[in-house]
Amino acid sequence: MILDNELVLSDGQLVTASAISTDVYDTGPLASGNTGVALGSGAPLYVFVINNTDLDDTGDDSTATVTFESDSTANLATSATVHVTLGTFAANAAAGQILYGTLPSTTNYERYVGFRFTVAGGNLDGDVSFTAGITRDIDAWIAYASGMNFA
Repeated sequence: MILDNELVLSDGQLVTASAISTDVYDTGPLASGNTGVALGSGAPLYVFVINNTDLDDTGDDSTATVTFESDSTANLATSATVHVTLGTFAANAAAGQILYGTLPSTTNYERYVGFRFTVAGGNLDGDVSFTAGITRDIDAWIAYASGMNFA
């Protein structure tokens, strides 16, 4: 997966309670009369989130759901629109798990886009971190059993 530094919106972000990504992407001011902007027109874009550490809390029951959203304000707090739900990291999820989603290219995104981490079941331990961003390719390599025989 090739990453653009400007499109990595959470880079090892510590998450203990529900929060948005450290950074949001500003698609630029909308011209008069426009309600949104298309992302990735002509080429698919993907969103990803990586669980950098074991998902842990004192009760071993917390989960983290990750969504990709847009809003007219940088804090994604006015009337954020969820465009992709990447999924939920289960309680005690092991480090290294990756969730992917495909961005709808026909959607009008509001000016600011970013990720929301919604923690349920209690707060996470202080060392739980995530990396999340937008990319043009995903790490889709799969290891298959070898069919080659050597004599």
